Amino acid sequence: YEYPLLELWLGTHDTSAPLWLAHQEEAYLLKPRRTVNRTRSCKQCNSALLNYVDVCKQCHSIEIQTEKAIHCFTCGHVANERVFQRDNILSCPNCLTQLRHIGTDYDRPIENTRCQQCQSLSIDALVQAHCFQCGEANSVDELKAQNYYHYQLGVNAGLLITSGELHEAIPQQLREPIGKEHLAWLIEWLLAGPALEDKVFHQLIKIRINNYNALRDATSEHELSSTVKAFQEQVEGLVHEKNSCCRIHNDVLLYLFPASSEQGVEDFKQALMLLAEQAVDNPLEITMVAYDLVKKEGKGAMLNWLNRIIEQ
Repeated sequence: YEYPLLELWLGTHDTSAPLWLAHQEEAYLLKPRRTVNRTRSCKQCNSALLNYVDVCKQCHSIEIQTEKAIHCFTCGHVANERVFQRDNILSCPNCLTQLRHIGTDYDRPIENTRCQQCQSLSIDALVQAHCFQCGEANSVDELKAQNYYHYQLGVNAGLLITSGELHEAIPQQLREPIGKEHLAWLIEWLLAGPALEDKVFHQLIKIRINNYNALRDATSEHELSSTVKAFQEQVEGLVHEKNSCCRIHNDVLLYLFPASSEQGVEDFKQALMLLAEQAVDNPLEITMVAYDLVKKEGKGAMLNWLNRIIEQ
């Protein structure tokens, strides 16, 4: 699947196209018009060349066979069909009753699957997806799902085209994330206020998920989105209502700490480290950087500074 217009900017071999599209969708610059297809690919090499095979639930051997069973109504005996076959007729090996009519004398219960390696018997087999590219045996639940859409311009794209700029909505409640432009204005407003006491600073903390792109390639979009959202909610539980939050895509969080001491930032850092130690099953790798805020001269200087530290 290709997006020809996108390849003009990103190049034909750029693997960040899905991530770029997701970011534009979050910014309401693009929106899916309809779903073209949904593919599943290998967890190891991301190949979609898969072969779905039935294997034994116990030893995962491919050598399995389906066995047909017969249930005798007279005595209730259930066994493999071949045990009932004698001289081209069916008779119960337990009560010796001749079985003539299915539904009257006997019936056939659900077919069983027997492994030729470990001899285990089960009602149904386990389905695995064997990758033709790398040979990895994936369980169906481990496959990476990818949706492909036809896109059209979103609501913010029209505003951007007609006015040349975007005006983000002002949050209606405390703790609600604010936009990057709003954060730059808020910092300038704080710095223009009265002088602070000694050992008190306006500070900005940046939290980055370093392995976001790698996790996106290794897991499904839904799984990664749920993990990141849960992490963001946990971090927001560590900050005060006075601390404004700005989310840059999905991998960068900016927190404004107005009139804070070094001890306040240190307490937040320790709480974040404790959160990381407790989340033993969380694959996210994060870094945290604290910046002391000072005035910056020139139109748009604060916003340019924010853009630089986001890219660092």
